[in-house]
Amino acid sequence: MLRTVTERRGGRERRRGARAEAAAPERRSLRYRSLVNPFPPIELLSGDEVAHVHRSALELLRDQGIRVLLPEAREILRTAGAGVDEETMLVRFEPELVDGATASAPSSVALVARSPERTVTLGDRHLVTVPVSSPPRSAISTEGSGSATSPTSATSCDSPSTTTFCM
Repeated sequence: MLRTVTERRGGRERRRGARAEAAAPERRSLRYRSLVNPFPPIELLSGDEVAHVHRSALELLRDQGIRVLLPEAREILRTAGAGVDEETMLVRFEPELVDGATASAPSSVALVARSPERTVTLGDRHLVTVPVSSPPRSAISTEGSGSATSPTSATSCDSPSTTTFCM
């Protein structure tokens, strides 16, 4: 039996449609967004070493402070009890203030997305694979160099012991 050209095209178009349907990717699973680590954390430092790092950080925050460029952020920190020098934009934190803030912080937090299936949890033992940007722009002056600037910030550090965070 002879088929007309139109009938053959219809057959070819049907086959193309069937192949396209077969090749259509399935909706990607989002299960990876809620992975929980079943293993205990690896302890790279002993308890004494962790305590030493913590004490050193508290001393640095109390004695040197950090430069906070945003006036609104300095006001929030002043209201919370930090010492703020408006002239140098340095903010210093007493150890009790830092310890109180870390004690009141939640162990996990949800980053809520527009689509509920894309919401992720940070903290506890949750593993998260999400695209991220860079950390806050920072410039760290090395001892004796006078000033240092970040390639993403025109702010310079005029004190050899100052770290600038631009947010």
